[in-house]
Amino acid sequence: MRLSLRFISLVNSAADRLEPLRWPCFAICSGLLLIEFVAMVHFAPFVPRHLWLAPLVQIIALLVLLVQFRKRRSLAWRTSQVLKALDEPSTFNVSNFIRSGLRFKSLPAVLFLWMIIALLICPFYVQSGSTGTFSYPRAAMDNADATFFATLWPVQATVLGVFLVILTFIFQFISLRRAYETSLLPFLAERVHIKAVILINLSFVVFEMLPLLLPKPNLLLLPAKYLAILGLIFSVLSATYLLISVLDLLRPEMIDDSLTELVRRDLVKELEEEQFLNIAAAILAEACASWGIEYSELDLLTALPAIRATSPGKILDIDLNRLSRFCKNLSGVLPLGGASQVKARLVVMISDELTRQSNVLARVPLTDRTARNERLLRRVFRIEQYVDR
Repeated sequence: MRLSLRFISLVNSAADRLEPLRWPCFAICSGLLLIEFVAMVHFAPFVPRHLWLAPLVQIIALLVLLVQFRKRRSLAWRTSQVLKALDEPSTFNVSNFIRSGLRFKSLPAVLFLWMIIALLICPFYVQSGSTGTFSYPRAAMDNADATFFATLWPVQATVLGVFLVILTFIFQFISLRRAYETSLLPFLAERVHIKAVILINLSFVVFEMLPLLLPKPNLLLLPAKYLAILGLIFSVLSATYLLISVLDLLRPEMIDDSLTELVRRDLVKELEEEQFLNIAAAILAEACASWGIEYSELDLLTALPAIRATSPGKILDIDLNRLSRFCKNLSGVLPLGGASQVKARLVVMISDELTRQSNVLARVPLTDRTARNERLLRRVFRIEQYVDR
């Protein structure tokens, strides 16, 4: 059975249509929230305590809405949305997902199986002292002796330590010289999710000490016991998953197949990066043309005044809203000749590197080379700074 994820693209398209109305939407939501809060304060004696959580949830939702509006200013985000729109709607194969979980072939499927087990043994469905099938997990946790949880910590820590030794032993069977030369070993570790699994297990090793530290008449004692048992279940499931996944690496054809997959992944990644940069350049050029400036990959107007970056680094993103405000603040025209009038020429884009020798951001008329315009343009770019070369 397959589930289509086309609804995600529909939600994104609806959000794109509402994006020009982002500030009216935010103002309306904020006004309604303020009216609601004033009314609740006015009728405070009649408002139950649990209803005071509603404004808090609404404020969080409003902040999420603000973050969604803010990220639409990003050129990188807009480019990624165009790429997603060009891709075919993805599908989710439920049968393969369940099958991979039962065979411990996929970490997300194993995590889903762990969540199902967590829901089945959840002790918060029933009250303390109840009888029945669903009340058994709670009764078992309430009546469990402290020595049981004292043994969980060394048991899981031992399982994790032994499994690390097994991983090291199995990786010795792989041609390490060939693996390191081709970055194969890090790729295999990433594909099996060794780092994520071990970190989660280490976290549960810490959490399993809580039932020993909390006093017995404590409201947090039952959740701590529940969390400790979940950690033990996860260690068993994850150890089984890692063992099956790592043993699969011992197949004779594993190195050649993995090398082929690694080369294919790197080629696909390079093609995606090139496509990303081409689409980003097209979006930036279209936006600049609508604001009266020009984007060019080559800095040919060396005789004109330039606005430069203050520090070397690599451009990671461009804030289109700030670039629009910078363009509105321009009043002069570049002496390019021809029928079209251009206020400025932008010469950098995402992934461009800025050095002390080559750090020109834009060419502008002499009248527009002011401290304010320089400050506005520098704030347009998000730059990952590095030590000057």
